[in-house]
Amino acid sequence: MPLGITWLAVAILAALAIALIIVITWAVKTVVALFKTKPGLHEVKPAWGKETLILTIQDAEEYWERPPTPVETLEGMSEEELRDHLDQIAEEEVPPEISPWGMVALVGVVAVLGVGAAVVLSKRPGK
Repeated sequence: MPLGITWLAVAILAALAIALIIVITWAVKTVVALFKTKPGLHEVKPAWGKETLILTIQDAEEYWERPPTPVETLEGMSEEELRDHLDQIAEEEVPPEISPWGMVALVGVVAVLGVGAAVVLSKRPGK
């Protein structure tokens, strides 16, 4: 069997193994999420009162070393506006999670680069 076909077979098997790992990981996360026992912040936050929201905003601004919003401004906001302001702070400071499709794309790029490197190395003179 020519060397090129061997590398191609190895590359295809590696890509299939990576895809299988991604699918299994996604399936496990989905099943585990069905048995979630702790409420997330988005489920708890609607129950917070105005005082709690103001203190949380102040804590978040201090933690991320943001300029503090004046207390008068926060006290003049409704609870919904305070929740929106807290969400805005989180969106600006916390990086978004990578989506499953983003992970597939990332692994795909790495696999293509790896296969390309393997092909280039196999074509080197003296091998």
